[in-house]
Amino acid sequence: MNLYLNISNEERPTVALLTLFALFIAGMILTALFQSVLPLMGLDERGIFLAGSCAQSILAFLLPAFGVACMRGVPQGMRAIGAFGRVNGIWFASAALLILVSFPGLNWIIDWNANLTFPESMAGIEATMRGWEDRAAEITESILDAGSAGGLIVNILIIGIITGLSEEAFFRGGLQRIFAAMHINPHVCVWLAALIFSTVHMQFFGFVPRLLLGAFFGYTYLWTGSLWVPAAAHALCNTLTVVLTYLYSGGMLPFNPDTIGTGIDPIPLLPLLSAAATIFILAGHRYFFPKNVMKDGKEKCA
Repeated sequence: MNLYLNISNEERPTVALLTLFALFIAGMILTALFQSVLPLMGLDERGIFLAGSCAQSILAFLLPAFGVACMRGVPQGMRAIGAFGRVNGIWFASAALLILVSFPGLNWIIDWNANLTFPESMAGIEATMRGWEDRAAEITESILDAGSAGGLIVNILIIGIITGLSEEAFFRGGLQRIFAAMHINPHVCVWLAALIFSTVHMQFFGFVPRLLLGAFFGYTYLWTGSLWVPAAAHALCNTLTVVLTYLYSGGMLPFNPDTIGTGIDPIPLLPLLSAAATIFILAGHRYFFPKNVMKDGKEKCA
């Protein structure tokens, strides 16, 4: 299965990339218009955020990615983006294992990144960026405050499944796939898409962990040739956050899951073990995934 655009000249990937970004901007504009009328529907703040998030995922991420891929036909486009083709249950199991094993180590990186400080000469910039972060944290807290089992299900559907699928369709099925069609080294494609993925979220104090997650999703896409594996991993990561937050805020979890691996010990043993296990599993990916490594934008399957 060829995941990447079968392009015979150097201009068409550029056109595909520009089209993708044009559709993304159009989707963001439509999302903003949609959000502007939501207050008139009598929704509370949480409802507005959730409806807006769902609209953004579909209009700005999912539809542009599939639209660009399907410009030459739906079946070809769906195969190109990795929505058609063989999948293996062990791919999903290994990706899920990596998400769970990396949890303490990722928490440590999240905590480290959140506590970075700028030089005194950049204190004003730091204050501004932390203000953005605080506002984003308030919005996230409002969204995650499900309050009921029904609210939890809605959160899992929108934040977990729809967001996970939409962002993977755009950043992996869209950007990473088009970069590979430009004959860029496959590893550069993975990290470049991950860099844009983290940058688009506009959260400097969460940039590094999101970059690493984006790279992981990118490699699972590269190794398996299926959009569904990184989408499932992304959805699982988001869903874990939703469910654990719900359990903790409801008093059903005796500890804050965000603090796992963030102790103040001089040697962070749990995060180190988590990182070692993650690297070990990644190094042995050939036992879980097919060899689907790209060279010069062309698929090489062994």
